Amino acid sequence: MKLAVNALNRFRSYQARIPGAFLRILGVSILSPTTDERVADVTFTKDTLSVALRDGRTITVPLAWYPRLLGATAAQRKNWQIAGGGYGIHWPDIDEDLSTEGLLRGAPAPRQQFSPR
Repeated sequence: MKLAVNALNRFRSYQARIPGAFLRILGVSILSPTTDERVADVTFTKDTLSVALRDGRTITVPLAWYPRLLGATAAQRKNWQIAGGGYGIHWPDIDEDLSTEGLLRGAPAPRQQFSPR
């Protein structure tokens, strides 16, 4: 029993000497922050779409990645709704849907495949 207590005390002493930044480099989080990838707000500039997440992060992507949004009017862009339990955005006027997962992955809209009639 005494051996186990000594080993635990040595571990704690080593642990106390390892700075938190070093542990973060190793992928070990001392304070594991929670992420909340649900949509809080959506804004546009002339060239970008920005999505604020509930955890405080903001994803900004080129508007050119989403041709429907690029071609939409300012009023159509402003008419967005949270969808998919908070993890998606829907623009009913232009029938466009995006997910925070896709935005975080950096995934542009798939290119349209046109077939001859």
